[in-house]
Amino acid sequence: MSFSVRSLLVHGRQSTSLIIGLCVGISLSLILTPYLEEDCSGGLSHKLLGGVRVGNLRDLRSSGPAEEEDYEPRIILKNYSKEELAKPEKPEKLLRPRYYATELGIREKLLVAVVSSKETVSSFGVSLNRTLSHYVDKLIFFIDGFGTKKMGLNIPIVGFKEEKPLIKVFRILSYLNENYLNEFDYFFLVTDRTYVHGRQLVRMVQRLSISRAVHMGHLLDHPDALYCSLDAGIVLSHSVLRMVAGQLSWCTRNTYSDSDTDNLGRCILHAVDQPCVSSLQLVGGSSLVQESITVSNVPEGSDMFSLHIYFLQNDLRHLNHSILEHRREIETTKPSAPAIRREETWPVGSAPPHQPATRFDVIQWDTFNATHLFLPDDFHNTKPLIGVDLLDIMSVVNASVAHMHAKAKGHLEYKELEYGHRRTDPARGVDYILSLVFRDNTSGLRVTRKLQASRLLTEPEIIPMPYVTENNRLTLVLPVDQSEIVEATQFVQRYEAECMVKGEQTFLMLALLYKPGVSSAGDDKDVFKSLKDLALQYTQEHHEAGSKVGWSIVHTLASHPSELAIADLVLRKMQEDTLVLVTRHSAHITTDFLNRVRMNTILNWQVFSPVPFTQYHPDTVTDTESYAKMDINKNNGRFDAYNFDHISFYIGDFLSARRAVAESIPIIRNEKELKLDRPQEQEFGLYGLFVRGSDLHMLRAPEAGLKLGYREVGCAKKASNQSEHLNGLCRLQEGQSYGLRSDLILVTLEVTDCGSRMYALEVERVVAGLCAGQKLERDRAVADLNLKVKTYSPELVQILHTAILDILTDSTSPWESKHGGLLGMRAMMMVSTADPENPMLAEVRQAALRLLTHQEVRVRGAAGEVLGALCQQDGGATYTASCSTVLQLIRSNLEREVTDDEASRSEHENTRILMEKLSAGTRERRNSGDAAQIFHDTAGWRNLETSMKCLEHMIIGTGHKFLPFINQDLLDLIFKALTHTNRFVRETGFSVCGALVSCGAEEGAELLESNPMFTFGDQLTQHLGKGLADNWSQVRLASSVATRKFLISLPPAARERFYPTLLPRLCLNRYYVAEGVRLYSQETWRQVTGAEGKTLVEKYIDSVVSYYIEATGADNHAVREAACACIAELALKLTTDAVRDHVPRLLHALTVCFTDDSWPVRDAACVACGNFILCFPEEALSSMEELYPLFFTNLEDNIPSVRQGAAVAIANVVRAYGKDSLPLVVERLHGGLKGIEEQPSESERYGSLEGGLSTYGVVKRKRDNDMDLHSNKQMYSCSAVPPQLWERADGCIYLAGELAGVPEAAAEVTACLPMMAEAVRHKHYTSHVTLLETLCKTLPHLARGLSKRVFKTHLHLFLDSIFYALECENALTSSAASQCLSQLAQLLGPNILRGRVEEHNPSYLRALDANAFTGPL
Repeated sequence: MSFSVRSLLVHGRQSTSLIIGLCVGISLSLILTPYLEEDCSGGLSHKLLGGVRVGNLRDLRSSGPAEEEDYEPRIILKNYSKEELAKPEKPEKLLRPRYYATELGIREKLLVAVVSSKETVSSFGVSLNRTLSHYVDKLIFFIDGFGTKKMGLNIPIVGFKEEKPLIKVFRILSYLNENYLNEFDYFFLVTDRTYVHGRQLVRMVQRLSISRAVHMGHLLDHPDALYCSLDAGIVLSHSVLRMVAGQLSWCTRNTYSDSDTDNLGRCILHAVDQPCVSSLQLVGGSSLVQESITVSNVPEGSDMFSLHIYFLQNDLRHLNHSILEHRREIETTKPSAPAIRREETWPVGSAPPHQPATRFDVIQWDTFNATHLFLPDDFHNTKPLIGVDLLDIMSVVNASVAHMHAKAKGHLEYKELEYGHRRTDPARGVDYILSLVFRDNTSGLRVTRKLQASRLLTEPEIIPMPYVTENNRLTLVLPVDQSEIVEATQFVQRYEAECMVKGEQTFLMLALLYKPGVSSAGDDKDVFKSLKDLALQYTQEHHEAGSKVGWSIVHTLASHPSELAIADLVLRKMQEDTLVLVTRHSAHITTDFLNRVRMNTILNWQVFSPVPFTQYHPDTVTDTESYAKMDINKNNGRFDAYNFDHISFYIGDFLSARRAVAESIPIIRNEKELKLDRPQEQEFGLYGLFVRGSDLHMLRAPEAGLKLGYREVGCAKKASNQSEHLNGLCRLQEGQSYGLRSDLILVTLEVTDCGSRMYALEVERVVAGLCAGQKLERDRAVADLNLKVKTYSPELVQILHTAILDILTDSTSPWESKHGGLLGMRAMMMVSTADPENPMLAEVRQAALRLLTHQEVRVRGAAGEVLGALCQQDGGATYTASCSTVLQLIRSNLEREVTDDEASRSEHENTRILMEKLSAGTRERRNSGDAAQIFHDTAGWRNLETSMKCLEHMIIGTGHKFLPFINQDLLDLIFKALTHTNRFVRETGFSVCGALVSCGAEEGAELLESNPMFTFGDQLTQHLGKGLADNWSQVRLASSVATRKFLISLPPAARERFYPTLLPRLCLNRYYVAEGVRLYSQETWRQVTGAEGKTLVEKYIDSVVSYYIEATGADNHAVREAACACIAELALKLTTDAVRDHVPRLLHALTVCFTDDSWPVRDAACVACGNFILCFPEEALSSMEELYPLFFTNLEDNIPSVRQGAAVAIANVVRAYGKDSLPLVVERLHGGLKGIEEQPSESERYGSLEGGLSTYGVVKRKRDNDMDLHSNKQMYSCSAVPPQLWERADGCIYLAGELAGVPEAAAEVTACLPMMAEAVRHKHYTSHVTLLETLCKTLPHLARGLSKRVFKTHLHLFLDSIFYALECENALTSSAASQCLSQLAQLLGPNILRGRVEEHNPSYLRALDANAFTGPL
């Protein structure tokens, strides 16, 4: 009987009704088909047949035309608009798979699915996992029930709901089909009580062909069995599982047996129509029979280990037998092999040793004994035999000793290892030659035996690595010290050329390390200003490419922070998936290097630390051309294995490692915690962090794409912050950094013979750089001198000192030479310890004093810096000798006097040129007082400013030793400069005051009586108060700096004396319009008052209120604006009792500001009044008659923000007075919304234009370029333009939005909604788009305030206006409409909004859907 017949008989009872139904259906279709045939077009209407979509059906069916002689085919297009057809189709980007295996359809071999249960998985399942998991590609256990994590088992478990246990096996098949069908070739199903011989199972599956359907197992024990036992295991191929998965629903319905074997076999037989077999016929006639690979029904889980040991021993016997057979066969066939390929290898069958092609390919043998390796590298003679080397060699020795014991039958006793050799052959393995010493037990003599051993390579294993690409964005972090500005600038320029120009996906972060007390405000005092400007310039030039240069500011303490501390402060705000490369300014990076960084750095897996190619000292290199090109050559440099400065990692890995060592190395979260930094405990910086704090792979390899220019290692500077171990490595690195040994010998001989010549060349080089005509070259020379002057010998310093002094005293030398000489002299003074009795210092002081009156301002400034450096060296002796000259320069220049000398004539000529520029060349303008006043207030006053700067440098240099020199005469002179008409002089004067305060605070803030600045504190406070209120922002900032230093230098109790004058001004400057003053004042307020700011303002409320009211009448509109904001703050933040007595005065001041010419002042006054009325309704009630007209005037102002502020204020009035104020406000609201139709129109002037949505843009362009409209008209200021009707309506819409949040006004606002909708429908004037923009911004506020239920009933009134605004050409209006729809969808629900739009106008749905997928502008 055939298999098909047997299968039909088995399932005939279930399929009878289906077969009969199919037969009847086929018969009826054959009988009725001739009677049902009609013309295909008979059932279609004439309209449909003539439509575009159907076309000519007859023509489409026939092979040629029926009536036309020349038939021309036409393209049938879908119902697309012309705009859509005109759009060019974007080519679809080809998305390739991540792996080759995915694209080629390569799958893994075998997945084992184990049917288990919660009761047996912890015993049988664990045993099966331990004996099978390392053989197969994947192993999964399937149980009933969830909560597998609570079982505490480290095995892969999938749990199903405990429903219908009979279909559990089908749910397993469904799971495998959904998750792993396309990943494996074969699936093996088995129960957990069955031991599986993994090696034999894999060997059997590998012999199967993936092109045939496999349903294989152990047949049940009866003659006609069609099913295989699930206990013994069933193998299903990929194709069989796919067919079974399509019939799982049938299998589930026809499950009636209690046996999983029967249910599974029936399902597979139905789906595949192929019974289970125990053997397969292969190509060529050979047969594959299922071998003994499973043992079912194992009694206990521990029995699986016994079975596993048995099968392993059996496999080992077969393996050894197979090896012997192969070796015997090799020996037998060797004489017949060709002579050219015949090789004698040991062991037999192993790979032959490496045959070197040249002498450079010879593999070196390493020699060792029991304790050391000899000549391990080019730099060491010996190396201790420890670690993996010791384990490797001792394992071979032990095996060799065991071999000799077995061979000598116990007659030899092992004593020691005499010596040995080891060679690593990449094609073969590791070969050993050992010389072992034994004692011959028969004769008692010591004998030596030579043995050869070999550790052959086993089957190579591919280590899986996570997928990485070269497309990741890379962030480079470059720490920059103040002494490295020139080198950092060069690095940024190289980065711009290599990365930004080429469009690399990189970002350079400069970590700018500021020393204590150095300004980082970005002004001229900022030492990194040039570097910041260069970063901004490159970022703006390449902003489209996405490559940027930014910086992070770190204010350090006295000591230099460690590498980990810098990383903590700079990297804390980056995302965890950010790829970071920490580098140094001497690096020359390439694109290939950056790509290797991306490929070698893997998140949660690997950190990359490249070994850079570092150049030797340039004086030791002979081939200068190759050296300049940075060619990789042994004569130019070497790969510095001691350099750990460059490392790349992901932020997530860094944070994990940082947390792991946080107990021993505290995390630095802010600059104040830098005092916890301990660099001496942090070996190897970031590299050491990942070695100690994580288990990530550390890839460290030579990198040819990373080249470093020569840089002094400087072990002496690092010695105090490093351990002795690191100091030893540093000395090795320093010794190798200079050059090759042969080159160093030549240099040593040359230096010994030509020392004086070297001095002359060095002095010539330094002086040439300092006297260069270009500022950049002079700065580079000064930076180079700062680095090298510490290494100069005393003789060289003396020669250089004399050479620079000759330049300063030479009257014929140009100003550039004097400027560079002064900078060089200052650099030498800052790093060397000078002898106060040295007569040369007196000569330097005299030269600097003479240059204080030089014509060039940069020379005068540098001379002051030199005097300050001298003061720092001698502790005040320089000031004593120079104070009369410097102070006399200040006195004589406080007033401009014309003298008949060269400097005065030059200044007179510069004055004439400046006046010409200010007056624009007209006679009338030249004679005007404005030009003279501008010049008088801005031009320099000879050397007054630089003389003040010189005094500041001398005070800072002298430090606390300057306190005895502070007297009334000095302060009177400085205070006179504080009231000078020139703002630059005033700014410098306040900087001098800050220096005086700082030198007084260095000895400690508690010495009040001995501190002259506290003694003269009242006078200083008065002048500081005037500076804090100066009209020029730069003067305010300088005064703010001095004020902060003054207050912080005093204890909190001593500050109370000066608070009445300084506190109100500091408080107001927190709202000043200039950002620098505002931010600095806010930080000063935080540092000075701490958490007591509110209490202090309440304590000195009289002084605060008086100053605020005074500021509302200031000439500077920015001061008046800040005063209004501060008054509003009083109402909102202070207690009502503290402010209540001052409310009338404050309201009166705000009322005056209501009519200010500056609209920001009016706006601030309006908002402040609203806040005061809300907080003090009773006190403000008497002023309401005067305030209502002012509020309503601002409500129709021509400035949108003023109208919005008025709406906020009026809403606060309604909140304060409720229904008493509501009628007046509602009346104004109705009146503003009703008059919009009377707005003058531009239609008469531009009536020839066609109507439509795009007309707005055309009208606006014609109106903006209409000469008649903008010529011969009356001029208005911002506050004098008469209000228009649409502006009044605009303010009312703002007002409605604010009133919606007031419960008392909700009903009135609801009643105004139809009037509001009617007002925005008028589009006959150009500015209607602004009104629509306001409406779209206000509608979400209305919806929130009026509740969704109320607002939804009026939503249809505004839909036309919203969608009109959405399609408007005005970007602001369109964006506001887009945001409005998005917010309404969130408030009302997207489906509700869509339903309302569809009900109102279905054509709007397309725009609504498009807006859901596009963000607003």
